[in-house]
Formats: sequence, structure tokens, C-alpha cells
Amino acid sequence: MILPENESEISRIAIYVVFDKDGIIDDYVPYFLKGIKPYTTHLLVVVNGYVNYEGYKKIEETSDEILVRENKGYDITGYREGLAHIGWDKLSEYDECMLITSSLFGPIYPFSEMFEKMNSQDLDFWGVTKFHKCEYTFRGCKYNYTPEHIQSSFLVIRKSMTTNKLYQQVWDEMPEIEDYETAIGIFELPFTKESIEKGFKAGVYIDTTDLEGVTRYHAGGRINHKSPMPHHEAEVLLTVVF
Repeated sequence: MILPENESEISRIAIYVVFDKDGIIDDYVPYFLKGIKPYTTHLLVVVNGYVNYEGYKKIEETSDEILVRENKGYDITGYREGLAHIGWDKLSEYDECMLITSSLFGPIYPFSEMFEKMNSQDLDFWGVTKFHKCEYTFRGCKYNYTPEHIQSSFLVIRKSMTTNKLYQQVWDEMPEIEDYETAIGIFELPFTKESIEKGFKAGVYIDTTDLEGVTRYHAGGRINHKSPMPHHEAEVLLTVVF
């Protein structure tokens, strides 16, 4: 599925999942939301757990809707509850559904560059970066290794996939998640591999194929390729250094 050249003709819904054990919303969160908002038709913020009054007002000013839920099942279950809250029928009205976690910072480069590049590609789902295949795995993963996969902190699903029963079943049949490692093992690790096997087309904004065999993770690759959003504090430091 290729999207229109004119960005104004594209409809997107975003599900942004945030958690803080003290209910605090740091300033980088509304900064990120303000950056991504022009590329969304509807922006739903899912709060895992408690959020204080000041934090609620911050995200209220930079979103269209807020869903506060019990802090269970980590970001992946936050995605699932956000999708259930919207419903598959409503999701079918949008060209893309963005799944985003608050582990990302930015934008440090314009989002426009990323969307312009990815809009023209014939894909069913895409992300910013991929994690390379490696020998170890996580609890809950059905494979005895980690398949190459698109990282789920920023995952974009197009209408050709959100309206497909095979994709919907992934979420409708997802078991309850009890710990972080299982959250990765059940969803993030197998999702790309199994979606491609089902016939869906995948892509990434930043191609780090040249780093295969050198590193499984690629903070420098994000920065060298002008990712608009670094992941975790380590990449923010690398951004400053380089």
C-alpha cells in the first residue's frame, strides 16, 4: 500500500503509551507529542497507571484523547487496550495506525523527512529501526533465537493490515503478559517474521544492514541516518557527542 504524495490527504491515528511510576509526565513527552501531532488525525495517549494533575494537563494540551488504565502488561498491553478502545471498525477509517511508546525522545530531526520517505514505499507495516537476528531469545518467544525484527517502540500499521483478520487476531488472541521479558518474547520478537510469512510487506526508515554482525543494537546507526527520535538515554548522549 502506497500513500498519497500530499501529506494532507493522509489520515493517521496514533496510540502513544506512557508510564511513570510516580505519575509524572516529563517535558520530553509533550514535546514529542507536539512534534508528531501534525502527522495525526487523532492522537490517543494511553497512560499505564497513575498520572498526577499537572501531568494530565500536559498531555491533555497535546493530544485528542486520554485513556488511563491499570498498569498491567507493559507497553504491549497498553497498545492492545488502545486498539480495543478505538475498535477495528473505527481503525479501518485511517490510512495508518502508529503505535508509539514514551521510551522515545525527540524530534531531533524533522518527522517530515521520515514520513516523506516512507509514504512512497509499498508497505503494510514499518518502523524506524530493526533489531538484528541473534542467538539468544526472551521468555515467551516460540523460537530458540531472536529473529530479525522491527522494534515496537515505533510501529506503523497501514490500512491494508489493520483491516485484515490475520493482524487483528494477533491482538485479539494475545495472552496476558506478566513481565517485561515476556512482553518482548510474545509480541515484538515474532511479529515481523510471522507477519512477513503471512504475506505482509515490511520496511524500516533506517537501514542498518551494514551493521549486521557488528552489533545487534544500533544507536549510532540511528544518529548517522538522522533518526528523528533517539531511543533511551544512551542514544541521547550519543547525539550530543556526535
